[in-house]
Amino acid sequence: VTIGGPTTHNGSLAVSGANTFTMATGAVNLGTGALTIGGATTVNNSLAVSGANTFTMATGAVNLGTGALTIGGATTHNNSLTVSGANTFTVGTGLTSLGGGATITGGNLNLGNNTSTAHIIAAQATGPALTNGTNATCTFPAGANANSDTSGEVQFVMGGAGTANAAICTLTFQTAFAAAPTAIMSWSNSAAALIPEATRPFVTTTTTTMIITNNTTGLAAGTYKIFYTVIGR
Repeated sequence: VTIGGPTTHNGSLAVSGANTFTMATGAVNLGTGALTIGGATTVNNSLAVSGANTFTMATGAVNLGTGALTIGGATTHNNSLTVSGANTFTVGTGLTSLGGGATITGGNLNLGNNTSTAHIIAAQATGPALTNGTNATCTFPAGANANSDTSGEVQFVMGGAGTANAAICTLTFQTAFAAAPTAIMSWSNSAAALIPEATRPFVTTTTTTMIITNNTTGLAAGTYKIFYTVIGR
């Protein structure tokens, strides 16, 4: 059948058996109807979803072969996103935000390269909290929310001698670790740096706290500052 002009079908149009429905350079316009395809479909040109319409997949898969998928707007993945083999997942100048954790099972985590610089920044909406020990007033010099469970600076003002082997300051993490983390403490003012080695405070941790503790000799009166870094394990 050769049709030279527009054709309107008010009922179903069926192509039976192994026969083919072929379009040349024209278009098929379904209006508000639906197109249901029961078998495999090959698209040899662009596939566009216009306006605010949605392209929805059920339990099937979209296989692009060696083609590219370009997404101009936000994308939501409700399940896993896998990059197979030696392929690379690349983000340009945008930001990748992970609401959950990131697990790296092999290879290196590289920050920056020979032409760019990257920093590790631990940011929290609410910082950790401090509890004073005997004769100590513990504060965050830059403000509580400028510090994090991962890193920051603590100042402790000793109004009198500390108690041997007792806590000077207890920092309570905003979010508990699965296991007691490793904490590193370093001096950030001259008074702290001048504490004799044998009487310097030390740091211990639990899953919820980092504790700056007096040595066998309590810390003398004065104002001391330390930087801290905490790494989970």
